[in-house]
Amino acid sequence: MCRTASERPKHNPDPDEDEDEDAGEPQGPRIRDTPMDLQLEAIANTVALHPTRDVLACGDVDGDVYAFSYSCTEGENRELWSSGHHLKSCRQLRFTADGEKLYSVSRDKAVHQLDVERGQLVTRIRGAHGAPINSLLLVDENIVATGDDGGTLKV
Repeated sequence: MCRTASERPKHNPDPDEDEDEDAGEPQGPRIRDTPMDLQLEAIANTVALHPTRDVLACGDVDGDVYAFSYSCTEGENRELWSSGHHLKSCRQLRFTADGEKLYSVSRDKAVHQLDVERGQLVTRIRGAHGAPINSLLLVDENIVATGDDGGTLKV
């Protein structure tokens, strides 16, 4: 049977020696290999990572968009903001190359542009497609390509 190092019995050659020498010293925050899990109220459909910061955006089936800062230091994940601008399921998110804006598309046929710092809606294109939008590509700061459930692509 394999055991991890913490599960193996420790051999203590001197039984009088205190096994817990550092018990009186305060322990710092625990560092993990990966950040702790983030929990949403609804099923997540899409995730995007900020290009330069430890920020993750996600969109859910209720149309909500969330931004979280994340860290491998235990207890350091936190919600930065949430936005309920979409009326139906948020299907895809993309950060701009400079990380200042976040685009989202939805089953409600809309394209949204959000300010990343504040989580506020900057631009909304309602009825951008005739069918629910499911795909988004940021070509550059001036060109956005989208695709919908009917097979239509728009630039």
